[in-house]
Amino acid sequence: MNEIRPPYYWNFFEDVPPEMRVEHVLRHNANPKESYKDKRVEKILEAIEELAMGLTKFEEKNWQRLTESTIKIFKDEDA
Repeated sequence: MNEIRPPYYWNFFEDVPPEMRVEHVLRHNANPKESYKDKRVEKILEAIEELAMGLTKFEEKNWQRLTESTIKIFKDEDA
């Protein structure tokens, strides 16, 4: 079973009939940094942070619009 878990298997898709598929369990406290020890999550988060810093410093209007739109999604049910 360990051979089909991260970091050995990425983007897991089951090519089996629906009744044989493994149920995916969502965990509210899941920490992807612990699941992917090869640092891929940290690299993605660093890239997102760099993009955010660029937007906040050089694209202030776009950053503001992105922030407002994101908040609206979580605040309004009609978004």
